[in-house]
Amino acid sequence: METLTVPAKEFKHFKDPYDPKGSQGRPDKYRFYVDVRDVPAELENWMDTNPRDQNLETNVARAIRGSLLEDNKSFHLWNRGILLSASKVVYDNRSGLAHITFENPQVHGNIDGGHTLKIILAQKAASPELPEQYVEFEVIVGVTAPEDLAEARNNSVAVNTKSLEELKNSFELLKEIFRSHPIQGNDYYQRIEFRQNQMRQKSNPIDIREIIGIINMFNQTLYPINNMDLAPIQSFSGREVCLRRFLQMGLPDEASDEDCRKERDKVIASMRPIIPDILELWDYVECHFTEGTSAIAKRYGAKGYSNYDAKSRPNALFSDAPLRYSIPRGILYPVVGSFRALVRIHEDDGTYYWAVPPLQAWKENSAKIAEYVMASSQELGNSPTAIGKSKNLWNSLFLTLSFYAQTNELRSSAGRQEQE
Repeated sequence: METLTVPAKEFKHFKDPYDPKGSQGRPDKYRFYVDVRDVPAELENWMDTNPRDQNLETNVARAIRGSLLEDNKSFHLWNRGILLSASKVVYDNRSGLAHITFENPQVHGNIDGGHTLKIILAQKAASPELPEQYVEFEVIVGVTAPEDLAEARNNSVAVNTKSLEELKNSFELLKEIFRSHPIQGNDYYQRIEFRQNQMRQKSNPIDIREIIGIINMFNQTLYPINNMDLAPIQSFSGREVCLRRFLQMGLPDEASDEDCRKERDKVIASMRPIIPDILELWDYVECHFTEGTSAIAKRYGAKGYSNYDAKSRPNALFSDAPLRYSIPRGILYPVVGSFRALVRIHEDDGTYYWAVPPLQAWKENSAKIAEYVMASSQELGNSPTAIGKSKNLWNSLFLTLSFYAQTNELRSSAGRQEQE
């Protein structure tokens, strides 16, 4: 628990209109102005309730900073202010001091105006000679679901869905899987960005929506392999749409958040045995795709998107290994997505398994896969975007792996019958 004290001007207490006597436990609201020079630095300890990590180098942030430093006595009018959730607010009329108490960091703290707060504190630290400016504090007492309040208020810089879902703990089951399965010795979990700007200081950050897009391709609830019309092209073409499909998990739009969560957890639990393999497959294909093109005597390095002559190339997404060639997402998605043809489901418990281990399937089909990809690349003007959206390529690769898997299953079945 921590109580912060600030000099407050024009202090107002707004009781809930549906509960003016405070007998129903509904939230109360307090508004007042604070001199920016009196904003307490300790507020930075109460930021977990804000769905963003604040990037102070955006155009919006620069505009806030410029407005703050102008000695025009208008900052409190132009800026939306700082929204806080607290357990208690007490105002002393004689001293003009407001005492704000925070107890639970999961519920109490900054909800909106995080950019404003951090810019004010940064400028205070850099120069004690700030002009006399005021910022509006809005404090709500009695909030039980800060993520809902954040979703409603955080719109001056668009908050993407992943940030809000991180507050709702929507990724916890996936986190358990990621933590326990490093790839090529790399703990990629530490680079995953679960909310906006979270990993801006790390090299090679991974957007959680990218991982969900990859996993979605193998999800038999969203993209059953017995329906050729449902090629998971959206995994490549639309991160936000892809995330929303994952969150909804096939349920109708009117389904409750709790029903969606239960269905989502059920599907993730069923997919859990193969999720680490999916990410390892992505990494292996990204690192070894050119082995397939070499097998068919195609010069991958001649393609502009290979970045062969570039002084620097991004490392592999998961292992963070250095790459000799860049493999665009427009190639990786249809290639890796075709391996969903290997997915099978146990009848007894609904868990997923592989008809053939995916790395074995890659090694035995890499040349054929590369041939389809390079032919499509040539036909589509060597445009990675066009390649990634080509339904013909998605279907051709899927059929190749589907035929391969069925052939292996028949061969295995015949072998068992001979032994019997």
